[in-house]
Amino acid sequence: MKKALFVFSLVLSLAVQSAWAAPGEVLILANSVTGGLGSREAQAVVAAGKTPVMATDTFWRSLTAAQFMAYDGLVLGDATCSTDLGGCVAAAIDTAMVWGPVVNGNVIIIGSDPVYHSGWIPGARTLITQGIAFAFNKASKLGAYIDLSCYYHFAGANTPVSVLDGLNGGGFNVTGGSYLPGLNDVKIVATHPAIAGLTDADLSNWGNSVHEAFNTWPAAFDVLAIARDSGGAYTASDGTRGYPYILARGEELVLLSDITLTPKTAVNPIGTTHTVVATVKENTVPVAGKTVQFQVVAGPHLGASGTGVTDNNGQAVFTYLGTAVGTDTIEASFVDSLGRRQFNRATKQWVSPPVITAALAGNRAYYLLTASSSTYSPAQLQVYVKDSGSAFVAGPYPSGTIVRMVRGVPGTGPGLGTAAVTIRVAGYGLAYAIDPVAQSSATVPCRP
Repeated sequence: MKKALFVFSLVLSLAVQSAWAAPGEVLILANSVTGGLGSREAQAVVAAGKTPVMATDTFWRSLTAAQFMAYDGLVLGDATCSTDLGGCVAAAIDTAMVWGPVVNGNVIIIGSDPVYHSGWIPGARTLITQGIAFAFNKASKLGAYIDLSCYYHFAGANTPVSVLDGLNGGGFNVTGGSYLPGLNDVKIVATHPAIAGLTDADLSNWGNSVHEAFNTWPAAFDVLAIARDSGGAYTASDGTRGYPYILARGEELVLLSDITLTPKTAVNPIGTTHTVVATVKENTVPVAGKTVQFQVVAGPHLGASGTGVTDNNGQAVFTYLGTAVGTDTIEASFVDSLGRRQFNRATKQWVSPPVITAALAGNRAYYLLTASSSTYSPAQLQVYVKDSGSAFVAGPYPSGTIVRMVRGVPGTGPGLGTAAVTIRVAGYGLAYAIDPVAQSSATVPCRP
């Protein structure tokens, strides 16, 4: 039996807010929660070791991307099963393209109303606490805990969720719970250390466990929980069929499946190849002779694919060449003994070589060596100078170093004037930079 839905109007008395966050602060959109600093979400933020800060709509709208990034996290909560989308999260919708693109940490998106159920269902409280612990798990990154409450309960199939448009390019669409069967049999299909205590029982049998089921979402997000139903069109990583209603994005998030993919993440220079290994096990026993389908489902090499057959260790491999900068999502899948498709995913970041410039720095034979990269900061790059007339190499030096070039017996000595070092070469210097994955820039001549 479906419960009655209520619209709540909150009047909150808020302290004067600063546009710049203090360390450890998490920003909560006040109209999206019930009870202000006494809300379930604010209490969970405190339990996660953070400081909750309430934001009025006006304050939220006033923030720049840099100011949002100064916080440890953002919260759009459950205003107790509210259907008032505009009243609760209008400010977040209006600024979706400001805060969304800078959320670079863990994200959890919930298509349900745990606050409404939290008074009598312990699992609802667990979802809030564990969800916020997951969202703010990564230090120095901006995470987000987003609850869709009951905003889209009466929405038809494939309704766009505009409040999420800034996350990974948007493309989130949902079907409201009023168009779905009563969904109460929930299966968790991904795990993470921060949510290890969350169980299927915690999320099941709420009377109405799901208010928004996702139809589409960006490839960067994984399904965390699915409501089991034979009529559902989606098959999760472990073969469970039904309606996905909790999505997550984050490091250390592991899909539950009989197929695993390694390495989980990797960084390689373009122009090289990358190999992933899929391992198929059923009841923990490696399965030989299974056909594994590999495909890049998102990223610059979208569509790259291949197949492999598992060996006696249950393993199959896939190798492809990186030709463009960006991050690929690679999916490996197989059909299990029950005829269900199971899959798992890995990511691959392709990076370009650094660039170095050598500009005359005031005097002849004084050079300012500056390195840059589309992937790494200058602090992550190392600068070297090799001798065209011998095997001698000087360095590494940080980007921005001024060197003095002279001819002589190859070696280095103290700098003179603005130069940090004097480099002696038999011929002339060739400056170059190296990035963290050992890619080298082209060389630039530095003549004495």
